[in-house]
Amino acid sequence: MDLAGAESSLHERFELACAAATTAGLPGTFGTAKVRGLRVVMTTAVGLGFLNSITVLDESSTADLSPVLDHLRATGMPPTCVVTGSVAPEVSRLLASLGFVATGLRPLAVLDLSADDVALTTSRLTVTEVVSAAERATFLDVLTAGYAASETVERFVRAEHSMGAIRGFLAWDGSTPVGAAALSIHGEWVVLGGAATLTQHRGAGVQAELLRYRLGVAAAAGARCATATAAANSPSARNLVRAGFRVVERTAWTRFLPSDPRTS
Repeated sequence: MDLAGAESSLHERFELACAAATTAGLPGTFGTAKVRGLRVVMTTAVGLGFLNSITVLDESSTADLSPVLDHLRATGMPPTCVVTGSVAPEVSRLLASLGFVATGLRPLAVLDLSADDVALTTSRLTVTEVVSAAERATFLDVLTAGYAASETVERFVRAEHSMGAIRGFLAWDGSTPVGAAALSIHGEWVVLGGAATLTQHRGAGVQAELLRYRLGVAAAAGARCATATAAANSPSARNLVRAGFRVVERTAWTRFLPSDPRTS
């Protein structure tokens, strides 16, 4: 499977999220860019520095990296991380020469929907798609409560997931909403982004059910491939593997310069 499609669809999802944050009037600036092979996400928002990234760096795009880094710094952007897949030694040497060190993993999961029989499953949980404004409000409340993140992150998540292009889903235990998840479709690819379970309902298979349901919806909508990201060795990553996803390890490289502001 061509991972370029996964990277491209994830970048398109970031484009939606940044546009939503700007429209919602969140503090700071938000933007994305494509510099030949590189994909750039950037924000000056305090508390959202984890969004700053440069992806799709490989042997063919090394010449573009330094100019992009110089431009980001010259325009006042906070430090960014560079995310790579399996790269040739010369790419690793370039990153090291620029002061970057490997600081963690950013796994990317992919699934070929055309090769799998993905069905809408049933269990004691019921999954419904968000349609009305009231349902969207419940979806946003459950999603952000499950994240239990800072106020800044919550505002960003609410802005992104209020967009019509982001399809929301709720998992119900009887009449009680217990989890939420989202997807966005980008051509033949579906991005499964945004998922959370209320604390008291974790460990009950809520996200596994939401995952299976969304895959069925995506396949029915004509999507041929699915992608998602998850923290390494997390329950979300394990759910993706159990659902048949292939996990591709990506490395996050970070550099901290004395004159650079720190963002979280």
